[in-house]
Amino acid sequence: MDQVFDSKKAIIAIALVVMGLFLFQGISMAEGPILSRSGAIHVTDPAGVVSVINPTDPMPGVVSGSKVEVTGGSIEVAPAEGFIQLLVGGSVATVKAGDKVKVNFDAASRKAIFAVETGSIIVVTANTTTTLAGGQQAAISLDKAAGIATVESLAGDIETVTVGVKTAVSKGSIGQMSADSRTRNVHIENVQNG
Repeated sequence: MDQVFDSKKAIIAIALVVMGLFLFQGISMAEGPILSRSGAIHVTDPAGVVSVINPTDPMPGVVSGSKVEVTGGSIEVAPAEGFIQLLVGGSVATVKAGDKVKVNFDAASRKAIFAVETGSIIVVTANTTTTLAGGQQAAISLDKAAGIATVESLAGDIETVTVGVKTAVSKGSIGQMSADSRTRNVHIENVQNG
């Protein structure tokens, strides 16, 4: 009777090990929200733990609710569930499940190019929000000293809102938006057709 009981325990133990290996393999092969990157990134998980990931480091798992700061280069993001926040230059974008976004960031010029393949995102730059949907692409930068957000449409007609004032930036155009923090007056300057 003890031998039968021990063999059942052994079979259960082996089954648990095999199941554990199968589950681990599925987890390790699961695609994370970051599909590719070329530069260093700083990841802050929802608990506040910060990880610096250099370009040659393996990509650890990034959980929903994390903040990913891009310090230069490019990143492609497509969460399968939940969301992550991208911090790029002076802009913040929330990328949620179903969105697929590629961002190129030039740290010297502080200009970020957001290209949305699927879904839609809102990019917040100072007092300006820029809405980008699938197929749209915009170069966005922030002059922190002057408080001016610059949005250039590279593909599609881009909508921005600065303190409640909507602006349409058509393909090839550049809009510079700012708001006076005391008067809340909105200034739209240097809108050009390229």
